Amino acid sequence: VGSGYTEPYIQIGPPPAGGTQATAYATLYLDKIDTIVVTDPGEGYTSAPNITINDTTGSGASAHSVLNESATATSYVNKQQRHLIQ
Repeated sequence: VGSGYTEPYIQIGPPPAGGTQATAYATLYLDKIDTIVVTDPGEGYTSAPNITINDTTGSGASAHSVLNESATATSYVNKQQRHLIQ
């Protein structure tokens, strides 16, 4: 959620060697992170990757990821627990 966001960049931690990097982007409602959309869940993750939200103006939002059964990353916005679109 947070506030003051204009162009957030979502960075997902890398998978182990041989895996495929997951990618995502954020959607905003006014100046707040509304949803993080996973555009590629990646492959080969052995633990849930860290998610970093970068923006030159916004702050206060956080997210965490979970692994599904096929070792791909899905994500949740903290506090709202809104399932992010994959």
